[in-house]
Amino acid sequence: MIDFPMFEYDEEENRYVAAHHRSRAEGRPRGLLATDPAKALAKAYDMALNGWEIGGGSVRIHREDVQSKVFRALKIDADEAKLKFGFLLDALQYGAPRTRDRVRPRSHRDDDGGAESIRDVIAFPKTQRAQCLLTQAPSAVDEKQLRELHIRLRNAEAKTAEPRSPDHACDERRRRDRRTHAAAVPKIPESVLVVIYTRTLDVLLLERADHAGFWQSVTGSRATANEPLRATCGARVAEETGLALQADAFDDWNLTHRYEIYAQWRKRYAPGVTHNTEQSLDSASRSVSIRPGPGGAHSYRWLPWRDAADACFSWTNAGAIRQLERLGAAR
Repeated sequence: MIDFPMFEYDEEENRYVAAHHRSRAEGRPRGLLATDPAKALAKAYDMALNGWEIGGGSVRIHREDVQSKVFRALKIDADEAKLKFGFLLDALQYGAPRTRDRVRPRSHRDDDGGAESIRDVIAFPKTQRAQCLLTQAPSAVDEKQLRELHIRLRNAEAKTAEPRSPDHACDERRRRDRRTHAAAVPKIPESVLVVIYTRTLDVLLLERADHAGFWQSVTGSRATANEPLRATCGARVAEETGLALQADAFDDWNLTHRYEIYAQWRKRYAPGVTHNTEQSLDSASRSVSIRPGPGGAHSYRWLPWRDAADACFSWTNAGAIRQLERLGAAR
């Protein structure tokens, strides 16, 4: 069976969606991705024998420019493509195989070693936690996707922010003044990432208030170009958690990352700024209750370091947390 359509039209979203997946190569005739997506055919096949599907596959897109054309046909702009599929677009710049076929294994075991499940023979199995180490899936989903599946999240592990008492009025006012000032002054593209952990290597994670499901460590930019890193750490930790830590509580890992700033957040920086430099530090603590600051995070949780690294949406954050493995090995 051949000549499968590449796209289907979704009237609700008023755009084309992938009939199967977004990485199938275009068959003949070619050149319809931009002009007439409805007529574009995929270079794919299915194979059946006696009413049973025994195989199938497709020629996969192996060029970044072609994959980008498919995204444009699906009305996925460059920023969204970078955010959701950056790992794929980057990999395609270095070369990728064109095909990935699969043949159904025998559904029973016998003396010849037949497999009971396709998981026994699949080329890229997931971990025992059903995670993909290449794409960092599963990842956060938006509210629209949850509503389509009639799912509402109730995270029993996450603890919501505690009510403020009148004693915190001054702190709140200072935080509010700082946010007002920050909105008027461009952010400095130099930031800190503070991994707060316990003696048992449980790590504190905060859920971003502006992106539900996005978990991270304490992070934030320098207030001024000359502000010492540990002073930045103390200010950001106090603002996001309510914890008052002295400068000597932070250990500099000498771990620096420079990464591209997501397009939707570049408006916070001066015109022309596209990259941020992040310095990683840590602070040992106790598993205590905290007060997430307004506007930064609205819930938190303590997780074992491996689970915390897996839960982070930022690859630099996950990599920094995994540095804690050396502490565990040293004990």
